[in-house]
Amino acid sequence: MDAPRFRRFGSFGASRYAKHAVLYRVRILLIAALTWLDDSQDRL
Repeated sequence: MDAPRFRRFGSFGASRYAKHAVLYRVRILLIAALTWLDDSQDRL
């Protein structure tokens, strides 16, 4: 994460950007976990 972006947005923008990144990461992990579970069930 680059500091200049946070400095430009300010503390509120930084917190909002961090929350957005966390939601994005959680969504990717959730999709990956679901696809992995589907694959393992298909193997069984």
